[in-house]
Amino acid sequence: MKTLKWGIGVFFVTTGLYLTLYFALCKVNYRELPLVYLFSDYLGPNGGFTFNKSVEWDEAQKRAKKWDVIVFGASRAERSYDPAFFKSNGIDLFNWGTSAQSLQNSYLLLKHILEESQPKAVWLDIVPASFKPEAFESTSDLVQNVTSNELALDFAWASSDIRSVNLLSKRFFCENVKWEKNGRSHYHAQGFVSVSDAMGEKLYNECLRNPKPQRAYIQPSVEARKALKGIIELCGVKGVPLTCIVSPTTPLYNMYDHAWMMDHLNELKKGYSFSIMDYAGDGTFGIPHDFYDEKHLNHSGALKFDSLILSTINIE
Repeated sequence: MKTLKWGIGVFFVTTGLYLTLYFALCKVNYRELPLVYLFSDYLGPNGGFTFNKSVEWDEAQKRAKKWDVIVFGASRAERSYDPAFFKSNGIDLFNWGTSAQSLQNSYLLLKHILEESQPKAVWLDIVPASFKPEAFESTSDLVQNVTSNELALDFAWASSDIRSVNLLSKRFFCENVKWEKNGRSHYHAQGFVSVSDAMGEKLYNECLRNPKPQRAYIQPSVEARKALKGIIELCGVKGVPLTCIVSPTTPLYNMYDHAWMMDHLNELKKGYSFSIMDYAGDGTFGIPHDFYDEKHLNHSGALKFDSLILSTINIE
């Protein structure tokens, strides 16, 4: 009994010391940022574009807003689907794309969103990198910046990473702020982020010089494949049509990884009902005019892509 009491006492004292120290690190600034950033390479500033869209989503849900389409995926999703363009064509779209969003976290986010809203369609912007086993960049962003404490805890718990304890502590001790701009990136309404510039000459020349990938590099994780299957099954149970979309790519995109991903998607289609739209290597889009870097469409490229999507997908 003494040993048990001693263990419990040590636990509470250690927890108290940890929380006190972490509180101090979050509240004391050094060069305009909390000290906690000096001791970690995985903590990002609280707030930003993910926080913006989470707040905006909550405000829309208070008004019982109905959505035609909700988009999920990583930064390519965040920067490829402009709600203002779709709105001008009679479609209400919310863009839930976030930086480096993993399939594991897409599943948890989709599950939470479909408990609050029943859209007419879900679009999942997908790339081979979505299948990587490492999902902590995505978890770090979402744990710190979604407004729902329950959802943040789900992301942290699912990661099975001890660093998530620090993320949760920082979530409660550091204040979140909205960003309208970060470097060249601008936040628009309903989750969309854009860069207006075309690809710079230096990067354009690098893209032309660098050889195209000659083999597959992604090692698809079991967890990511399970999450994708879960997304497909969840949409099926909820009766929401799902479309997996590969948005336009530059010449540096790895078509060997892409071939594996498409084979996997087509194999899943044998047992499930969902759609696939593949624009990888589409000659309609090119560098430098439609992209601002080696992965992402610029704003004019996104509008060009959205116009193509609009002419292809039927939303009932």
